[in-house]
Amino acid sequence: MAFGSMMGATLMHSWLYVFYADLFGHGKLQATQIFAMVIMDVFFMMPYLYLPVFYCVKEFAYATNDRLGRGKFDDETDDRTGKMSNASSPRQLMRQALQKWHANVQKDIELCVCVIVPMDILVFASLPAHWRTTGMASVGLLWVVALSLSRGGRSPVEEGETERLVGRRPSDGAI
Repeated sequence: MAFGSMMGATLMHSWLYVFYADLFGHGKLQATQIFAMVIMDVFFMMPYLYLPVFYCVKEFAYATNDRLGRGKFDDETDDRTGKMSNASSPRQLMRQALQKWHANVQKDIELCVCVIVPMDILVFASLPAHWRTTGMASVGLLWVVALSLSRGGRSPVEEGETERLVGRRPSDGAI
């Protein structure tokens, strides 16, 4: 929900409707205009706008309750245990997210070429400017599924990282 709101309601609308409409017009597009829009989407908007937001939202979404839910960060004392909190700060979560983005951006763009290019061509060729955001949001479900299958789950390293940060495992009986 947060990711869709951040991307669809703000950035995507500004990109697809305002920016592209100002640059290419509101009417029917020529093949060269569609090609330029697809290239800009795949090689600028996706790697430098969309994917960093995806990784930041993912990192915050997977932050455990002990890390963020009580608002305890870095060297604060946990009220329940009296121990120092092992929680990551929002700044550390952002840093981790951007490191993951940097490590994965090439493979994500390869996936983007397979999924986004056909979607872009369909939307840009068939819809007027004022319907592009809605059209892309509708067909964007395919992209979200592909990206989530590729990058959405927690890796064993991340789960081990959570255990290290939280300091206990579910098998310890303390949840």
